[in-house]
Amino acid sequence: MRRSTIAVLLVAATVATVVPVAPRAALAQDAAKPAPSPALTVDPAQLPPLPRVIPAGRQEQMILVATGAGAAITVILADILTGGLLLAPLGVPGTGSLLGLSGGTPATVAAAAAAAAAPVYSVTQRLIAGIVTIAAAWGGGYLGGYLARTHPDLLGLQQ
Repeated sequence: MRRSTIAVLLVAATVATVVPVAPRAALAQDAAKPAPSPALTVDPAQLPPLPRVIPAGRQEQMILVATGAGAAITVILADILTGGLLLAPLGVPGTGSLLGLSGGTPATVAAAAAAAAAPVYSVTQRLIAGIVTIAAAWGGGYLGGYLARTHPDLLGLQQ
């Protein structure tokens, strides 16, 4: 090939790469007529309701309350299920006696408690009762906090 033919082909290839490629239909359209834009229609009745916005401070406060309630409820249930052996070694009156679950009227229960000698617990029994009480409180607190975080509707934080 000649040098002039090669130069013409190179110039044509350069111009062809620089010029944007437009479809023939676009070149044939009238420039005065704008292209129609698609219309977006939204029916507000079909949209789901917006969630309520709860301040983070209130949400954390409710989670802390649920954690404490879970800990207290678990300790009370564990003391009732053990027949008062969970808190008695620690020197705390049993939940059953406070709630009147030991049977009899409060006057007869108080008279029987005054007449009976207080049991003496060893250091090991007190230590085990303390560890079990802490474990029950930790487990119940964890459960209460978990339920408050995963199911905020239980606390009334969402509807």
